[in-house]
Amino acid sequence: MLEDIDTAGLTEFELQRARLIARNRARLLALGIPEAVSGLTRLAPAVPAPKAKKPRAPKQHVSAEPTRHSNRLRDQEMIARGEVPPDIEPGSELAIFIIDGECPRCGKVYRAGHARHLDTCRGPPEPPTEEEIAAQAESYKSQQKEKLRQLELGGLVDYVPGSSSSSSSTQDSHQQPPPATAAAQEEAVGASPA
Repeated sequence: MLEDIDTAGLTEFELQRARLIARNRARLLALGIPEAVSGLTRLAPAVPAPKAKKPRAPKQHVSAEPTRHSNRLRDQEMIARGEVPPDIEPGSELAIFIIDGECPRCGKVYRAGHARHLDTCRGPPEPPTEEEIAAQAESYKSQQKEKLRQLELGGLVDYVPGSSSSSSSTQDSHQQPPPATAAAQEEAVGASPA
């Protein structure tokens, strides 16, 4: 077997490999394995040819309309157009609110959330009393004083309790001017007639 191979120009490794292949082939022939394989292939049934594929049926045209519809989105679209959804009783307070856009109780205008608003709406707010107005004014004044005090602590404003902002500006105008620099004093002395 090795005689069949041209050994000229082969490396030692390639020669050793060729010898190993020839030895293994001789063992297989001695055991009769190639004849057994050919006998088994004759006994085995032939592999059936692959079946021809059936042509696919053409796809049916699918409409652009969705197969399912959201009632919530439908209702939102109807409300946006000023229409009453079918599950709301016509002429009810909610239906009037949706059509007009104005709450029948308090008069606020809504584009969405009509039912949620009606659940919590108690009608028009009561006008504040004189005492409530005075308390709000006092609270506002104390908040403003506290803000001014915080600014003074930060060094941003000179805050004098009990004085208004207009009186602090008059105090600033009566203050002494800052001392002049030495160069400015020399210019003033040099410019004066001697």
